[in-house]
Amino acid sequence: MSALALTSALLAASGDVYTDSDPRGTLLTAQAILEHGTFALYAYPDAPSGYRVVERAGHRFYAYPPGTPIAALPAVAIARLAGLDMARSVDDDIVQRALAAMSIGLTAILASSLAVRWLRWPPGLTPDRLLVTLFECSPSLPLASVVARSSRVAVAAAV
Repeated sequence: MSALALTSALLAASGDVYTDSDPRGTLLTAQAILEHGTFALYAYPDAPSGYRVVERAGHRFYAYPPGTPIAALPAVAIARLAGLDMARSVDDDIVQRALAAMSIGLTAILASSLAVRWLRWPPGLTPDRLLVTLFECSPSLPLASVVARSSRVAVAAAV
């Protein structure tokens, strides 16, 4: 399960990804809450504009519900300790991608845990043996065959 989660997270964190969409402003709002105690983005003149920001009572606010910025507070606090600033789009992208990778990894762990717990497996086929078989049958993953062989030894020793 951890191999699946790690692979999913690595795939999510790699490559070129379009990140200038609706979430742009979520982490900046979380930073505003941490640093200024408000949802208003007045302290960030280069804050996203357009449909992602609304103006009320002379203040600019992120246009989407506040739940996501509140949920992102711990991640933004850690990012700020690491010297990242959500007002810079590069730093925002780094944190957004890290959060996406962690979400995918956790989803993979949850889905595989539920499958192992609730799905019936054919006689003689355990989740470990299925994983070994999948790795051995994949010609595009040469490293996986080494892992699969070592897993087969571990599975054989366990059986």
